[in-house]
Amino acid sequence: MNFETEQAAHTQTKTQLADATGQVTSLQRENFVLRNAAKHGVNPDAALDSNSFMASFKDVDLADEAKVAEAFKTALEKNSTLQAGPKLPGTSGGGHQGGSATTPTPTLQGAVAARMQG
Repeated sequence: MNFETEQAAHTQTKTQLADATGQVTSLQRENFVLRNAAKHGVNPDAALDSNSFMASFKDVDLADEAKVAEAFKTALEKNSTLQAGPKLPGTSGGGHQGGSATTPTPTLQGAVAARMQG
């Protein structure tokens, strides 16, 4: 092998290593969000689905609890849909005022009277 081939292989290996390191870092952040978001009142799935949250969270020092708490608090202030807890569906029209009027339960006397008249 000549020098150019070795250098190209080395460059390719360095690129692959950088890509793998970036993926590991990203997965570590996602894992951190999954494990810690709920204790800050944030829905972890919603946080991971939010591109704006993940973009703002990528530079937060995970070892600094105060900065982590501030990042989650800021995310909730900017986007209330990230809040943990039950999500109620929105209404899609008027209220439900009930069904049809109730009909009286047929009795034997009523059936006999109806039969006799008709």
